[in-house]
Amino acid sequence: MTVRSSGSSSPSTTSPRSSSGTPSAWTAAPGRGPIRRAVLRPWLERAVGRPVVLVDERLTTQQALKTLGDGKLRGQKKKDWEDRIAAVIILSTYLERKRGEAGVHEDD
Repeated sequence: MTVRSSGSSSPSTTSPRSSSGTPSAWTAAPGRGPIRRAVLRPWLERAVGRPVVLVDERLTTQQALKTLGDGKLRGQKKKDWEDRIAAVIILSTYLERKRGEAGVHEDD
């Protein structure tokens, strides 16, 4: 499950995190987002009956734009591709994290 943070963000190589691993505001001060996620996650888990994994996606659009480059796409078509690439980045990040937790390595 992905929850978008509100407000603008400036590019950075790392995102600020609170001691619980939950992203905080870019200023490192706790924002409204962590509080909303603390309520949303348990509610959503009860609603769907499955564990919910929250992923920080604040920079995925910038990464997607960098991947797209200055191609010929414009308007809604470009936005659609941005969203697709951002979704791939989010899923890839999740799968890499799961692989690391399981201790699985490509050499095995």
